[in-house]
Amino acid sequence: MVSAAALIVCGACAGDPPSATVGIAVTGCPPEIAHGTGIVIEPGLVLTAAHTLKGAEEITVTNGDRETTASIVAFDPEMDLAYVRLADDIGRAVPLANRDASEITRGTEGRAYVFRGGEALVLDVTIRRPVTIHTEDIYVEGDTYRAGFELDADIEAGDSGGPV
Repeated sequence: MVSAAALIVCGACAGDPPSATVGIAVTGCPPEIAHGTGIVIEPGLVLTAAHTLKGAEEITVTNGDRETTASIVAFDPEMDLAYVRLADDIGRAVPLANRDASEITRGTEGRAYVFRGGEALVLDVTIRRPVTIHTEDIYVEGDTYRAGFELDADIEAGDSGGPV
């Protein structure tokens, strides 16, 4: 079980989410390299979790055997979301769905797309319940509230930023 704070919930994604799922490696975040997952939402633009990018000095994005660097173009530490612009386009874009969160209820089944071991994997997920997440921002500087979902899923470190 994992809180949706660990993932970006995008509703029902269209197209081919696995080919748009990318791996993110960030240096500059002590003590070692931080890893996360992202999704290409338009050519050259990736949506991911902000906490993966915190303190980034260098961002490397991978999709299969393709690799490029990226830079942060938008960063929200309270909502824990960020956009990175790719130096080179390396994945097909998947537009985010515009779905009313009230349609996603206890027992709703879906899929999460994560990047592990150099490839995109598909995980089954089930919504346990919608929640209001009361936490600190990613810099631990203040309280924040955001809507989310508690999920049953086989999530691992490095899956943060993967779409559901």
